[in-house]
Amino acid sequence: MSNVVRPIKLQEQHLRLIYDDFRLLDENRDGYIDHSQYATLVRALGQTVSDSEIDRSWKIALEEQRKQNEETKAALEKKEALAKKEAAGTLGLPKKQPPSGPVAPPPNEINFQVFTKVFADNYNPVVSEKVLRQAFQLFDPKNTGKLSVQQLQEIVTHRAEPLSKAEFDELLLLAGLDGQRNFDYSQLAKKLLTGPAGVATVNATR
Repeated sequence: MSNVVRPIKLQEQHLRLIYDDFRLLDENRDGYIDHSQYATLVRALGQTVSDSEIDRSWKIALEEQRKQNEETKAALEKKEALAKKEAAGTLGLPKKQPPSGPVAPPPNEINFQVFTKVFADNYNPVVSEKVLRQAFQLFDPKNTGKLSVQQLQEIVTHRAEPLSKAEFDELLLLAGLDGQRNFDYSQLAKKLLTGPAGVATVNATR
């Protein structure tokens, strides 16, 4: 996976799909997600990122949320001041009540608008199925179309952030081992690039 960030413009169909996943993670339906839910959503959308990369983009997201909160607060205060001014200048008529502000956003959480902005701005182009398949082929000199568990273990140990045992076991389940504990790496490449929300293939050429 390339570490080159290439911002993208999310289309309406992508936003709808992302929103569906966002709502699934937003268990208390307050419109916000925390750090853990953020990491889950980013990875569910096809981004292969390390914990340190998640932490870096999360800090950016929190700063974006802070700015948005300040802008919302300033706009509300302006409306309240205008409403009070209008009420003070009205004689013999019921006074207008200043607009009530929104519930204070939870600390250290972000909303959907902030998530989509940070996700798009920090998007890593997804490797194509062809490129991933060719990477597997380097370990298949006889061109059998299959690799062993041991070969897969060798591949993942060369990652900048090696997989945990639980993550490797999940990868084996996804690989679909045969009786000889080998797997079809073309099928695994296809499965790895099929994100739950369909965003994994944005800007990916096959």
